[in-house]
Amino acid sequence: SDRSALAPKFYLTPGATIRATVDGVEVPGNGLVRDFVSPQQYVVHSEDGNWHKTYTVAFNYPKPITTCSFEHFALESTGRYYQWFEIDELDEQNPRRDCWSTGNAGFALTGMGKQPSDYPSAPYEVGVRGNCVKLVTRDTGSFGEGTHMPIAAGNLFIGEFRASQAMLFPRKATRFGLQLAGGEPIWFSGFYKYTAGEVFTDGKKNVCPERHDTCDIYAVLYEVDPAKFEALNGDNVLSSSRIV
Repeated sequence: SDRSALAPKFYLTPGATIRATVDGVEVPGNGLVRDFVSPQQYVVHSEDGNWHKTYTVAFNYPKPITTCSFEHFALESTGRYYQWFEIDELDEQNPRRDCWSTGNAGFALTGMGKQPSDYPSAPYEVGVRGNCVKLVTRDTGSFGEGTHMPIAAGNLFIGEFRASQAMLFPRKATRFGLQLAGGEPIWFSGFYKYTAGEVFTDGKKNVCPERHDTCDIYAVLYEVDPAKFEALNGDNVLSSSRIV
């Protein structure tokens, strides 16, 4: 598609409206033709007009992910936790590539993250080269006890976490993988350091002295329909028949 003339259509909560500013004038944004060589902003207003939120929308050409530095991260829009991204130096107008995701948005629902460093996934300065990502299993407090999810493991993955589904279907909300061009990956390497938790607890937070904490790292390559990309999720990422 030609990014210089795209007309995206947005499906909103009934009653909500979406607006965009063109040449200093605010106009209806749904189906508006815009130049997405650079990211464009939209503002969504609630039906009663008391709430609004600004969204930045960008379209990136699918490209392979060849190097992950963990040097590029920023606080999300509310400033509660960090998000990671990569930079395509060949795309001067729109270099950001949002390929990474975490479960931090789900942990935000617990109220236990008073500052960004309290979240299960956070940047850390002591990497082998530059920054790294620190993943820590966190207590979800009274919220977690009420929802039978007493802990939240630190995680980082290529894909998408849908916070709107996290309460009812936490594993399905975790969508692993993106449709990226450039051929099959043939190797995966990096630097890892792991320290086991002092105690192992089950789903009800009971201590299990006979069990030992472990770290999981895995790469999964799976087949997709190019016309309808469907990601694997937390239920089938290691069991799907589509896994190569």
